[in-house]
Amino acid sequence: MTTDADQRLNQFLDEAFLAELDLAPETATMLGRPNGKDRWADQSDAGREAEFRLAERLLARLESEFPIEPLSPVGRLSHRLFAERCRMRLLLEPHRWLTYPVTHMHGAHSLLPTVLLTAHQIATPGDADAYVARLAGLGPAIDQVLDAVEARRRRGIAAPSLTYPKMIAAARTLISGAPFDQNGTSPLLTDLTTKLDAVALPDGQRSAWIAAATTALIDRVGPAYRRFIAAMELLAVTPSEHGLSAFPGGKAAYAALIRRETTLDLTAAEVSAFGHRELARIHGEMRQIMTRLDFQGDLQDFFAWMRTAPELHLSNDAAGRQAYLDRAQAAVDAMQARLSEVVGRLPRARLEVRPMAGFNEGSATAAFYNPPGDGGSRPGYLEVNLLDVSQNPTYQIDALMHHEGVPGHHLQIAVAMELEGLPLFRRFDICNAHAEGWALYAEKFPKELGFYQDPYADFGRLSMEAWRASRLVVDPGIHHDGWSRERAIAFMTRNTAESPLNIAIEIDRYFVFPGQATSYAVGLIEILRLRAEAEAALGDRFDLRQFHDTLLGSGSVPLPILRELIGEWLHLSSSRT
Repeated sequence: MTTDADQRLNQFLDEAFLAELDLAPETATMLGRPNGKDRWADQSDAGREAEFRLAERLLARLESEFPIEPLSPVGRLSHRLFAERCRMRLLLEPHRWLTYPVTHMHGAHSLLPTVLLTAHQIATPGDADAYVARLAGLGPAIDQVLDAVEARRRRGIAAPSLTYPKMIAAARTLISGAPFDQNGTSPLLTDLTTKLDAVALPDGQRSAWIAAATTALIDRVGPAYRRFIAAMELLAVTPSEHGLSAFPGGKAAYAALIRRETTLDLTAAEVSAFGHRELARIHGEMRQIMTRLDFQGDLQDFFAWMRTAPELHLSNDAAGRQAYLDRAQAAVDAMQARLSEVVGRLPRARLEVRPMAGFNEGSATAAFYNPPGDGGSRPGYLEVNLLDVSQNPTYQIDALMHHEGVPGHHLQIAVAMELEGLPLFRRFDICNAHAEGWALYAEKFPKELGFYQDPYADFGRLSMEAWRASRLVVDPGIHHDGWSRERAIAFMTRNTAESPLNIAIEIDRYFVFPGQATSYAVGLIEILRLRAEAEAALGDRFDLRQFHDTLLGSGSVPLPILRELIGEWLHLSSSRT
């Protein structure tokens, strides 16, 4: 039951969330919200400082103006979650100089164009005006990033050199084609033209918008990206290969990142130990499949065969890319048809499978998910990397689509966005340990429904699980223990069946995105532990749909709070006769 105190709290929390979105308008656009659709966030260190100071002010107001006692259980949970959210943001403030402003995995150079291409909808003249304004704003945003990079360089801090060629390649793709040169049309101008052609807008306006966009691209975007490329080329001159431990205070910064990403108080050594234990379990299950297939040789021999067997890979041509997309869509469709068997709450938002934008292919992993717009303004997108489908084995397609689509990210995120009666932040926030843990669990439990009957597909599921377990060893190895890229690649090669290309992409991701990769397997381990506990306590009364609805029914939450939610559900379920 909602109390007056709950209503006051929810009003404050919604105002707080909107204040955050005002500082991050690209995030608002990705969520389908209208905030600041004609501009970008301040990409400078001053912009990051403003985010920290806002978190401080909001936390202080929450604790001083909204006592816990008058709140309902739902209100108390919202209070706790928002307080923890602010504290997690402030956790990294002392280490802000050890965060890289831009890498091939994240940064304004690719994120902001991606927002335009995937999320900035054009339905009105105001939307078109905002798109053109954002094109003009790309140049200043890139320059702010370059200033932040230079501020760290003066402090002796720079990302490892492996990241720069990929950023340069992405930037060149964005300023290739008309109006920059005669090699086709640039992705951004193509996108604007396509969107304008799809809607009915006032006569004569289309040509004016195209002209304004062309001017912005030539005068602002092109020069800024050329400055960006030149700066990245200078930084790439000196070969470097390092994790955070190479910098003073780097190990402390990494400890904070582990805390943020896993939501648990784990040391780097404990994370690594989890990984070794998981790998031993997974390798045991892999050997059972080898026996089933009567494979002669050891696990390393099987990995080598799986990486190269022609029958398990598609050709890297138009036919192969289309076949990969078709198989991905079929895997999503098959799982969509069974979702009601495993969850009671189904999302209204649609899910579309489509090729990944070309400028992202060289740095992204095999697929990623973009959430739907709020209120159904657009579907969720599962984007598939078709750069070289010969390196993405067919036996992993099912598990990959379960993770990124259903019952993984799309189910969890779309359900959360459609929850009613909760403050906005609880509908939109992503806690990696919960979200990625659920998505990895979503690769695993479909086997109970009869998926993965093909032993190669089942091995693909295990291979992807081994990949996430290996991260628990490799990520702290790089950032706490000082592993080289060569050592990290060797470990991943020994312990997974991933292709050389995907292993290199993954390792390069860990070097520039410290801590994030630890969230997946840590979250999975916790969800499996909670399920085993519930099954043992309830026996025949265990209801998988209710368990899953409880896991997903409060939004994305830290793992300690998830434990409490499952504990409360377990108590209620046990007390029913």
